[in-house]
Amino acid sequence: PPPGSALQNPPPGHPPPPRRCPMSRRIHRFVKPAIFYEVYGDSRALDLFALPHNAVRRLLSDLYDFLHAARLLGSALVPPDLTRLTSWWNIFRAFLFALFELEEMVLFPWITAVDPVSVDGFTATQRLEMKNQIVAGVLAVDKARTESLIRGDPLKLIDFVVAMSTHVDAFVPSLLTYFNYEERHLPPIIIRHYTDRDIEKLERRQLEYIKKSSQYTDPKETFALLSLWMTDEHRRTWAESTMKGLVGPAPGSRTAAVYLKWYFDTELRLERLMGDLMAKSGTVLKPPPPVPCLKAERGAGGRPAGGMWWRASGG
Repeated sequence: PPPGSALQNPPPGHPPPPRRCPMSRRIHRFVKPAIFYEVYGDSRALDLFALPHNAVRRLLSDLYDFLHAARLLGSALVPPDLTRLTSWWNIFRAFLFALFELEEMVLFPWITAVDPVSVDGFTATQRLEMKNQIVAGVLAVDKARTESLIRGDPLKLIDFVVAMSTHVDAFVPSLLTYFNYEERHLPPIIIRHYTDRDIEKLERRQLEYIKKSSQYTDPKETFALLSLWMTDEHRRTWAESTMKGLVGPAPGSRTAAVYLKWYFDTELRLERLMGDLMAKSGTVLKPPPPVPCLKAERGAGGRPAGGMWWRASGG
């Protein structure tokens, strides 16, 4: 405003006009989206997607809580906070990319062998376009972090957090939409062409692929993160029924014990990365609400034979 104007010198009793901030410091409205788990155990065909998707949903929920905590701290952020934030982000990114690779190398070749995956408009081209958009958003976060490191200004830490929040907000809706597309459109194709026994074999093939693949992350960590959204009791039940032969030479009776060691090592690593920042900000993680997970003993058509198997809490 011009010198001496009412905008520069407001009349007595009137508050001064708000001060403008540089664009990089303006507040980006950051609201955690509604994130809900998919039911697991109701259909083998749906389980192929629900298990990894629910793990990513839990990580996304934690990511929003983590970024919210960092934004609350604002100028009180210190470089170690950003180091831990980006270390956590690297775990998330590696896990997501490992699952994307699993889809393209194992799941989709298996489906497209009997169907071109064109039901209800979900074509292979559309799938890859959606996935490329998600990957571009993830890489935008990496680019923002690199630029922040190059500048090396500790006073700009909050700028990186705001930039990261903006990029996360840009790709997460696409990622959740992509999950919903897969969960709605692909299980009917699988049920139409494959038996429960066929699907069980594919489940095993996916897990064996994870065990052999280390391009993005340690297979033990990938296995551990798959059950991040389960309760301890239900995680043990899942490990006993799913991980046999995948945890090394351990006998069947020790399968769950070996797997849980992997899980708690990974969980401890995540807590060490997130705990200090959450404590300093006075915030806590708020995972998605629980969903019913039905008994693994299914009847015809992939439906459960009856009775509850376990209930996931995400906490």
